[in-house]
Amino acid sequence: MDQKNSISKSLPVPKGRISRASSFGKIAIKFASSIVVDGTKELVGGRSPTLKNLLIQEKNILTFIEELAKLRGAALKIGQLLSLEANDFLPEQISKMLGDLRNKSFHMPNYQLGEVLRENYGDNFLDNFSEFRETPIAAASIGQVHKCKYGNKELILKVQYPKIRESIESDINNIRLVTKNLGILPKSFDFDKLLEAGKTQLLNETDYLLEAAYQKNFHRLLRTDKKFVVPKINEKLTTTKILAMEYKKGVTIDQVAHHDQETKNFIINNLVELAFKEIFEFNLIQTDPNFANFLFDDTSKKIVLLDFGATSKISKKNIRVFKDILNGLALDRKEMVEKALITLKIFSPNASNSVKKYLLDIIWNLSLPLRKNKEFDFLHCISTEDLNLLSSTLINQKDKFQLPDPQILFIQRKLGGIFLLGRKFGARKNFSKLVTKYI
Repeated sequence: MDQKNSISKSLPVPKGRISRASSFGKIAIKFASSIVVDGTKELVGGRSPTLKNLLIQEKNILTFIEELAKLRGAALKIGQLLSLEANDFLPEQISKMLGDLRNKSFHMPNYQLGEVLRENYGDNFLDNFSEFRETPIAAASIGQVHKCKYGNKELILKVQYPKIRESIESDINNIRLVTKNLGILPKSFDFDKLLEAGKTQLLNETDYLLEAAYQKNFHRLLRTDKKFVVPKINEKLTTTKILAMEYKKGVTIDQVAHHDQETKNFIINNLVELAFKEIFEFNLIQTDPNFANFLFDDTSKKIVLLDFGATSKISKKNIRVFKDILNGLALDRKEMVEKALITLKIFSPNASNSVKKYLLDIIWNLSLPLRKNKEFDFLHCISTEDLNLLSSTLINQKDKFQLPDPQILFIQRKLGGIFLLGRKFGARKNFSKLVTKYI
């Protein structure tokens, strides 16, 4: 995995409940002192400060982000989910700073790495490997990735941070308390639902035996596919806390931006086709759109699929609703699509008719190429002005919207990730036949 290593430095992962809770305590203390100092300045200047404005000052949000990045685990994952799912409902400067949270990463020091390896492989764990690179090639919220050799085979080990699974419950309780006290989310935003969805996903993601099972399933489903490859799991070295798989070459998919347009169109077409297969054929979808989860092998021209921890089964009910959307588009029936979007809770019944009509019109304009059997232009399908208008509309109507169910939330996140990559690539592709296939 020839990925760009964006790890900034080594930092121990806080393991105990008390040490992790103290990080949230630091946030509260810094917020409190900031309110006193900045509130006094406002009063001296003849201005009347509000608690909310004092809480969401840039330095307070930066403190919040830094502490979450250091904690990793549930704290970082929920922060990342918040940056993705609440993005349209937050003030621009807050949204941007929370977005930076997705790019922050630290790796655990070698003594903690040794603890995890020793716990899973025994005291003589290095005897298993002819080569082991201590410096990770990637790090995320749950664990970090190491390259090694097992005999003559090049492998990747995903090593989970110590005590991360055990800290999920307390982390979520602490982040619920701190984030609600920030006062930046609208009352209608069901943060508890997001937390529960994050908790369920984290419990799945921290069970590497479950992830291995999903990865083996995708390997079976795509074993004859000429566009994708799923690395084989090494079952002998895989445990609940360590995931071992064969090494595959490739660069993270966002680094393909400098390739020719034909290659970029090819990649986006394949990812869209795979998403349709996942929903309508596999009934199983990998929902994490992180670019690091997709590698492109320039030699084989295949996309390497990684990280199946955030895999979700799709209910028959939701599959029927997705088909209703496709049928509504094909038959040019807006009311059919609107009903489906309300069922999925992507449209809130509380939203005004004018706002629902406005959002439906945007969807109708975006889907025009599908109905007219033309190329879909990711870059120009919606203008920057329309995107800004859409964002301001969502913010102005934020108290009238709610989060969809977790399964839909994560599918929406996956599809949104593909759309953003398509815009980055300036991709153009005709998807009419693909849509017709699943009606």
